[in-house]
Amino acid sequence: MKHYIKTLVLMLLLALSSNEAFAWCEITHKAILKAVEQRLTKPAKEEIVAVLGKPLSEVEFQKERKTTTLNTEGRSVTRELEDAVVRLENALFALDNFDAYSDENKKKSLLIAIYHIVDIHSPANIKIEGLIDGDFEFYHNNGRERTNPRFKLTKLTWQRLWTKLFPGRHSAFSVDMYCTDIDIATRGKAKSYIGGNPRKWVEEIGREIRSIHSYCHEGAEINLDALLPLEEMHDECMYRAIYRLAYLLNKSLK
Repeated sequence: MKHYIKTLVLMLLLALSSNEAFAWCEITHKAILKAVEQRLTKPAKEEIVAVLGKPLSEVEFQKERKTTTLNTEGRSVTRELEDAVVRLENALFALDNFDAYSDENKKKSLLIAIYHIVDIHSPANIKIEGLIDGDFEFYHNNGRERTNPRFKLTKLTWQRLWTKLFPGRHSAFSVDMYCTDIDIATRGKAKSYIGGNPRKWVEEIGREIRSIHSYCHEGAEINLDALLPLEEMHDECMYRAIYRLAYLLNKSLK
């Protein structure tokens, strides 16, 4: 397994191990938590309010959430990934054994689980050693020939693609409207999102990001046909985060 992860070259810095979490934009973050809340059992909702003093949908969006930075000096990619996933697994273990923890540790573990399950499903958070070590620029064209006077080339960045461009298409939506859109898009698909565990989920999105990078990389020029599947991936990652977080919270907070 470790060899497989290393060859997949997933360097999961994310909120789990970086100074700053790009994650989702504010409207997307709110929609994800609201949609999760709509899928929680009554006991899970009540436990969250008891621990956090507020319902899940009111957990704040933090654009530059500071977290503990892992010391990466002398560590391999495998070790970096291992540390990140273990931290999340520890939080999930705490949720399964809530009665044994103090109120302060309950709150800490619950917030780690909430934020990090959402974060690991954000394509903007994935860094791949040797491929995506940070933000980069590429170009989007309108699909017309360069000789056409209406040809247009627009500069984009990797971060802006996931946190601005795609979410911006829902900018006129309220959170409730966004949730309704999510309900319609995922109808009959809930079970397909739930399987696996954080390690499998990290591998899953890593494979997808690596595939995307074969044509979306520094200086690349892509057209609308190439951009549309990326928007579908953005939405699918949202849906995975919603159903997986709801499943884990319902399972643990009974």
